[in-house]
Amino acid sequence: MHQVAVIGAGMTRFGKHLDRSMKDLAREAVEAALRSAGIEKDALEAAAVGNAVAGLITGQECIRGQVVLREMGIGGIPVINTENACASASTAFHLAWLYVASGMYDTVLDISFALLCC
Repeated sequence: MHQVAVIGAGMTRFGKHLDRSMKDLAREAVEAALRSAGIEKDALEAAAVGNAVAGLITGQECIRGQVVLREMGIGGIPVINTENACASASTAFHLAWLYVASGMYDTVLDISFALLCC
């Protein structure tokens, strides 16, 4: 197994963002993570995207990760979408870790988001 390190992190403020889209929120978090890591988006070799429920709210099923990442110019890499109820984010993180630990990729983006309708 290869050593794995989290080299950057980014997030949006917690709260109701009724005036912002999933794409906009994802962009804010991903750009912050890339700045924190000191890398460009071209360094990303794969992405693991964790989300539950957004498909029901937005009507976008199956390719949520591809949709939000393509909007910010990240494409042409494998994107794995995980939906695993309350464990969607940790499942995506586990897959990103596994990609690096196994030696399959060196730099993997893990992005997880929640859309709640309450």
